[in-house]
This record gives sequence, C-alpha cells and structure tokens, in this order.
Amino acid sequence: MANIYETSENRALVLYTSSQQILLCDKFGAHFGRPVVLANDYAGELIDIAFQNTIYYAYLDTAGHLTVRSVTDAEIIYRLDTEEKEKSTTSQFVVFDEKLFLFYLSQNSSDHLYSVSCISPLTPEISFEIPDVFPDAPAVNVSAGNKKMILHVLNCKTSDRLYVIDETFHMEEICRKPKQAAENKVEQQYKNEINRLRAVIDSVSRQYNELMDVAQQYRAEAAKWHERFLHQ
Repeated sequence: MANIYETSENRALVLYTSSQQILLCDKFGAHFGRPVVLANDYAGELIDIAFQNTIYYAYLDTAGHLTVRSVTDAEIIYRLDTEEKEKSTTSQFVVFDEKLFLFYLSQNSSDHLYSVSCISPLTPEISFEIPDVFPDAPAVNVSAGNKKMILHVLNCKTSDRLYVIDETFHMEEICRKPKQAAENKVEQQYKNEINRLRAVIDSVSRQYNELMDVAQQYRAEAAKWHERFLHQ
C-alpha cells in the first residue's frame, strides 16, 4: 500500500511498505526520489494521518505491538503494552479538540473477547475504552466535530452501536440495534406496508361496490320513470 501527501505543486511525500519496511520518498512530478527507511519491523495494519505539519503513522510491529511513529522522528512515540492483551490491531486515526487520537481493537487473552480503546499518542495520559466487549472483531468508524466525536461500532453477529464522546471524554451510548431486532424491524415494516396497501385496496373495492349499487338503483329508478312517461 502507498499513501501520497501533496506538499506543494508537483511535489509530494509517498509513504509505503515493502516487506517488513516502512519507507518514505519524495515525488517530483512523475519522478521519485531515493526512499528513506522509517521502520524495519513492520508486520501489518499500517494507517497514517497528517497532523500539525507532519505525518504520523501506526502499525503492528513484528513482535505484535501496536506502534506509533512520525516521519520526522526516529524515536517511537507510543507503543501499546500488550502484556495483558493477546492481540491488538490498528483501526483509525482522528483529530479532535486539536489532539491526535488513535482508536484500536484489542483481544483479551483469557476470554478472547474484543474491546475498542482509544489513546492520544502525543498525550498518552488521555485514554479511554468502550464499556462493551464483542465476540468478533467489530468494524470501527469515527467522525469528529467541534465538540463531539461519533463512534460507530458494527459487529455483524451482535449489534450496531453508536456512541457520543464529548470534549471531556464523557461517553454516552445513543443507539444499540441488535442485528436480529433490526432484521425483525425491517420485516415488520414490510408487513405493515403490505397490510396498509391491502387495507387501501379493500377500501377502494368497497367504495366501488357501493357506487355500483347506487348506480344500479339510479338506473332502475330511471327505467321506471321512463316506462311511466311512455304510457301517459
């Protein structure tokens, strides 16, 4: 994979991987400069983001640690302690309240359940964890506004959940839709619509029959008056 960051007209930085290496090179128009090796312990899950005039990236290293670095610093900015976790995977970078946050998944080594956590790599004292666990690795999507983050956690076998996180990092779950309940709701909506259409058809049919009865009565009455007129 490769991500391109435009720095000026006809110039860009290209961040990419090759085997166990993460590399960066300049791009001038259609020409590429000599690559620089940023890390040589890459195992997978590379994500990156431009923040405060540099590029930050996170990945799983060959030891299974979740690691955060920047292209301007050779030192590791943050490495997740995996002593109590069996497995961690990167999920998404997001900028909120002028801070950089990394959402990631962890799988507990004892019960094998997944959890969703968040850390601010530049200020690691800021961190929090979603107070729910999942039997399978969920998909995570985060959108950030001026005052709140919206966290969408989707697990195909259990539920679809939405959380609101404010600038004090208070978290509130605003929606929980179990999959079966959601499917039942859709099925019920279809049934309700079918029943509504049947009721409309029945009503139209009833009104039509009533109009036909009235028309036949008028026709019969008109025939009587016509017969009387002819015999006068």
